[in-house]
Amino acid sequence: MSLLDFLNFLKLNDYILDASIAEILHSVLKSSTVRAILLRGPAGVGKTQLTYLIAKWLQAEYIFFQCTHGTDEDSLLYKYIPSEETRAGIKITLGPVPRALKKSNSKTVVLVIDEFDKTRPSADALLLDVLQNCRVSLYLDDEETTIQGKPENLVIFLTSNDTREYSEPLLRRVISTVLPPPSPRTVYPILA
Repeated sequence: MSLLDFLNFLKLNDYILDASIAEILHSVLKSSTVRAILLRGPAGVGKTQLTYLIAKWLQAEYIFFQCTHGTDEDSLLYKYIPSEETRAGIKITLGPVPRALKKSNSKTVVLVIDEFDKTRPSADALLLDVLQNCRVSLYLDDEETTIQGKPENLVIFLTSNDTREYSEPLLRRVISTVLPPPSPRTVYPILA
């Protein structure tokens, strides 16, 4: 689909995006490598809503993970579920990152790690292999497992309110763009 189709789709879904930002996103989305975008900007500018609309536009499965202060790497890799079948009373399953990689082998997936700036800085390192090689290594059932995804089927969004700095290796692997607050000129017609 063309850039004009993309802009029209957003407009039909009541989302207004600056044409220069739309052009950057559209170019990244057409790539056949791992598509990773860091959406930065203050709270309330529509970063998360934009990721949802892009998943809808791509007809992709939407995997969303909300970070909280101090989110660590384990939260991105594993999900802990109460279970009466285990001695400890919990079952460990795949978290959002390996789940998205696994599903990308059969369909288009948009993975959103919302408010990534709330993660511990060490979480940056976890994503390096994911962003570069579309894979992650983890331990399940006391065995090391590598989950490989299909790069052309995976789009990764990190959203950020910029409350912390990111490592240089992470920034080299993502396209970083800032969503500014809408101008009064843009807001007035919407409110009218």
